[in-house]
Amino acid sequence: MWILGETLKIIDHTILGYFIFSVIVYTSLLIGSFPDIIYYFKRSKFARIHELLESKVLPPVTIIIPAYNEHDNIYNAVQSALNSNYQNLYVFVVNDASTDDTIEILNNHYELHEVPAIVDQQLPCAKIKKVYVSKIHPNLMIFDKAHGGAGDSINVGLNACFTPYFMTFDADSIMDKFAVDELVYDMLTTRQTIAVGGGVYLLNACKYSDGKILKSLMPYKLAPAIQSCEYLRSHLFNRTGWNSFGGTMSYSGTATLFNRNIVINAGGFDTNNFAQDSEIIMRLHTYMYDKKIPHQIRFTPACSVWTDVPATFREFAKQRDHWRRGLLRSIFRNFKLLFNPKYKIQGLWCFPNYLLLEIMAPIVEFTAYLSVFIAYCFGIVNITLVILFIILAWGFTSYITVANMFLNLITFNRYKKLKDVMWIFSLCFLEMCGYRQFYVLVNMWGSLHYYFNRLIGKPQ
Repeated sequence: MWILGETLKIIDHTILGYFIFSVIVYTSLLIGSFPDIIYYFKRSKFARIHELLESKVLPPVTIIIPAYNEHDNIYNAVQSALNSNYQNLYVFVVNDASTDDTIEILNNHYELHEVPAIVDQQLPCAKIKKVYVSKIHPNLMIFDKAHGGAGDSINVGLNACFTPYFMTFDADSIMDKFAVDELVYDMLTTRQTIAVGGGVYLLNACKYSDGKILKSLMPYKLAPAIQSCEYLRSHLFNRTGWNSFGGTMSYSGTATLFNRNIVINAGGFDTNNFAQDSEIIMRLHTYMYDKKIPHQIRFTPACSVWTDVPATFREFAKQRDHWRRGLLRSIFRNFKLLFNPKYKIQGLWCFPNYLLLEIMAPIVEFTAYLSVFIAYCFGIVNITLVILFIILAWGFTSYITVANMFLNLITFNRYKKLKDVMWIFSLCFLEMCGYRQFYVLVNMWGSLHYYFNRLIGKPQ
């Protein structure tokens, strides 16, 4: 019993130290992100950059939209891209062998006609069956290909892309009219920038039509609503805060602008990865340092994209299982970054923190729950440590979410209704009552699923 008690004490104090370190890092990011958020807000609201970016002499950009069975979403996604204020724009839809009527819907709206499929295959990808161009919008092309996944679809778009920059965009999303403007402006006005990520919000309850958000509203169904807290934390302060360090290790695949040549030279997107959007960011950091090319990867909260999130906890569990396995594959494929001085601040600070605070967080929290349960079973619970765990883990998460809500209110204010704001404040505390524990279990299962698949030879 004494050995068990001492072992649990060591585990508990280690976990406590982990939570204290998390609080210090995230509080520093929160404080550090505040000036940048205010800057982006003022720039977006008062600088009139959108008028500057209406010129057709600016570098052309291609939006690549992977689509698989997107019957309900594809029209609004494509139309939102075509509605963009940015003039020199091309839109590529890559149909990943959909079994529904995705192509027919596009044809009904955009009058497609088939053209010869002549594509320079610089990156490996599945076979292209047919290529269509819209008669109404000559800048809209549709590629119909064999099934290969989202990463493979983006590679198809990259092979066909002839513009210096491209943006990845999900088929279940709608972008703000000025989203491309904000990304391009950051790309062109900050030195040595090779990628820029944008903010993502929940589409589920929003009112929209013809690719335009009419009202941005909070969902009141619990599963999507509670995810809003996570998106708010991730896409307002967290990624903005990492700008000072040259960028974090993960950006959203539905709102990121890239330098095309650099991505192709780095080998394109990982076709066997559910989290290919995260993996490409890690690999770009690795590639640029290996080539000794100065660079930075940035984030702008002024870019707004709304995306559909899982509407049920069952769908959520499936999505996060995929993401977890993809993130683990990404981490191990780029593990040489860890504490490697060759990769400078990315290797010595950003990657270790991402590994410790993002990848390890569910494992640490699960261990905390398990140690408390074992201690309870043997009657040796340390009440003081349990209270500290709750304050540091649960209380801190609520505090960060509330702080982000206030930042949102005084800046971009995506949710304007009072009841939506109050609902988000309520969710800050509700997510601690079951959702957080469910989230931990889903990620633990995803980790085990990944390791089991690796044992039998699967990539993730």
